[in-house]
Amino acid sequence: MFFAAQPDSAARSAIAEALQTYPVDPDASRRLRWLDAAGWHVTLRFVGNVSPELLPALQACISAIERFTISFATIEPFPSARRPLVLAVTGSAAAPGQALAETLEHRCRALALPPVTRPWRPHLSVARVRGRRSLRLSPQPLELSMRVSRFVLMESVQEPSGNRYVPLDPIPPADSLM
Repeated sequence: MFFAAQPDSAARSAIAEALQTYPVDPDASRRLRWLDAAGWHVTLRFVGNVSPELLPALQACISAIERFTISFATIEPFPSARRPLVLAVTGSAAAPGQALAETLEHRCRALALPPVTRPWRPHLSVARVRGRRSLRLSPQPLELSMRVSRFVLMESVQEPSGNRYVPLDPIPPADSLM
């Protein structure tokens, strides 16, 4: 399980349009498994396997969270071209997004979940990379801001064709409740 922000339809469309012009050589193309846009998300914090009894407490972790904006700047292999796991749209989040990552970390630690030691780096995976060898894909600039307006606790369900992401009940941001 993990906490995620889901892009709205306008952001999904803009990302899909940018991907249409992203140059992929034949070798790299064979190594990419494109993800369904309906499952695109920005992971806010990985949770891991948890018991069903913990779900209400996890849902409470993302209640009353303020909206924030992620500025996507690049389409690139992530976390690096040398050892790529995914092809992703990467960017940065303003102070409220970074504060959210810290808040989720504190709330998860209060639930005795293992700490996440890497700093949060916003990215939206668009394709999985087969194999772990270097991938010759050039970063491509992208200008897109995504206002995060939907937070979810997601479950990753393993299937023969790959992982399928199942959102549990979405939590509206705190400022949309007013």
